[in-house]
Amino acid sequence: MKFMKPLLAFAGLLAFAAAVPAQQSVDPPAANPAPPAALVPARPPADPNAPPPAKEPAPPPREPGPDVPQTASGEPADREAAPSAEPPPGPAGTGAGDPDGEISAAPLQEVPEPWLPGRSPFEHQLEAYKAAARGFSDSALEQYELALAGEPDNLRWGAEYRQVLIAAGKYDRGLKFFAQLAKANPEAANLRLNYAYAYVDKLPGEGPLAQMALAGDALREFGRALEIEESWLGYFSRGNIYVYWPPAFGRASLGVADLERAIQLARAEPRRAYHARAYAALGDAFWRLGRRDAMRDAWRRGLELFPSSPELLARLAKADGELDGYLLGAYALGRRIDTRLEEIWQALRDEAP
Repeated sequence: MKFMKPLLAFAGLLAFAAAVPAQQSVDPPAANPAPPAALVPARPPADPNAPPPAKEPAPPPREPGPDVPQTASGEPADREAAPSAEPPPGPAGTGAGDPDGEISAAPLQEVPEPWLPGRSPFEHQLEAYKAAARGFSDSALEQYELALAGEPDNLRWGAEYRQVLIAAGKYDRGLKFFAQLAKANPEAANLRLNYAYAYVDKLPGEGPLAQMALAGDALREFGRALEIEESWLGYFSRGNIYVYWPPAFGRASLGVADLERAIQLARAEPRRAYHARAYAALGDAFWRLGRRDAMRDAWRRGLELFPSSPELLARLAKADGELDGYLLGAYALGRRIDTRLEEIWQALRDEAP
């Protein structure tokens, strides 16, 4: 029974760990990628709500000339030479004779484009984005998998893919796909980060024992990402996971080390609003350790650099009496964690010339 208390307290694990962004891969897409066969899904289904392809109007009957023989009914005897009322089927996916072509007739396009198996990773990502916007989750997942097979280290595409998985409730599909992709691309650090977040995404709704297993898997993948390449996001995310473990497990000191390293790495980057989260989490780690002075000192250090940070302002505004309840509530069981990493993309947009 003594063990179950820290175990149940673990139920809110990671309510903060995946809420922060990282640097997106800037490598150009590979030309004509050839993803492993195990990662290539089937072609997406046709949109059942799309109108059928338009047919050309039948041409008027041809008047036979003196050199064209006629049948008794007055029709040309040579049927192959007579014009057909049906247009010939076009190439696969063009929408003429191929219902699969209808998937690309999205409202974002003025002219429907065909679905072609030889598309670039970016084109697959665009099809995935449009399919997700229209509610076609299966098609979106298939297209994102094709895109990521060609560009596995793209952090943003992986984050978008995970949001479709969440909406469809297909967590195990994503975990299996990321496992295959990581095996084929062992040096892709951002891929490992998304793999770790996929475990985080599955946490809500799971029981305490399942949450422990998922958190351990996420820790493993964040660690592998950091072995490949040190990053602010990797240290912040792993450090936050340590903070969520109850004090009985003795992980908070590991969280302090990771979060201090994240703060150190942030000093070498342009100052971005999401860096404030490392200071908030560092204070939380000291709170787990019962070091209240160090806790508030970490929050004040962060507020000097990020005076408008809502996380830091909320923590510093609370007296010790209400602070415990506030922080325990932040780790409540079943909370859906925002893993879109939107703050990263916003920072990149703000920094663009």
